Amino acid sequence: MNILLISDNASLNHELQNLLKEVSGGNYQIVSSTQLLENGVSGPIDVVMSDRKTWQKAYSLIKYFNVSGAFEFTPVMFVSRGRKPAQFKGRIGKKDIFVSIPTNRDAFNNALDDYKQASDQMEMTQATSQF
Repeated sequence: MNILLISDNASLNHELQNLLKEVSGGNYQIVSSTQLLENGVSGPIDVVMSDRKTWQKAYSLIKYFNVSGAFEFTPVMFVSRGRKPAQFKGRIGKKDIFVSIPTNRDAFNNALDDYKQASDQMEMTQATSQF
């Protein structure tokens, strides 16, 4: 499983690194919003994750520079310390997943299962809307 984490929060990245290694088998990337804007998304991505604050801060630029195409029609798994906010920029009406940190591996795997279900639903919706 290839996981992309978009985060400018170094302490959160450090906290998630071991968990990401375990669940992805080492197939993960952690990029800052600046790196994402400069380089875009490289390689196939199965799961898109983002720190809540990074997303809220960088979404407008990500959309303006058309970097969001890689995850425009896929769910995003948001991670944060604390409660889920009411909404995320650019994600209204989309099936996204929220994980509160700290979390254990079982809870994280459950969130990944929810992500997979949401991703499948979005793919089916997109396929049927093309007809």
